[in-house]
Amino acid sequence: MDNEAIIRREDARAMANGLIAPNGTRSGSVDGHRAIVEAPKSSRRRCACGCEQRATHTGLGDGVALMGGCEMYVRRWVRYGRSAETEA
Repeated sequence: MDNEAIIRREDARAMANGLIAPNGTRSGSVDGHRAIVEAPKSSRRRCACGCEQRATHTGLGDGVALMGGCEMYVRRWVRYGRSAETEA
């Protein structure tokens, strides 16, 4: 699935759950629905897990970008949430 489709799906989910205020303010949570999208190819950030790779993916919590890292690190975060961050 491409990034735009994932972001549209997450926006619809956030709107349905009341996480987008009438003034456009969003709220995201690590404990809410989590998803993964690819980071821009021009990203130069490094992964936080210590693998020395480029941060190739971004983790979304309720449609809000909350973290980034290599694909493996972000996939663990999407599956396990906060506990994945303490294990890395």
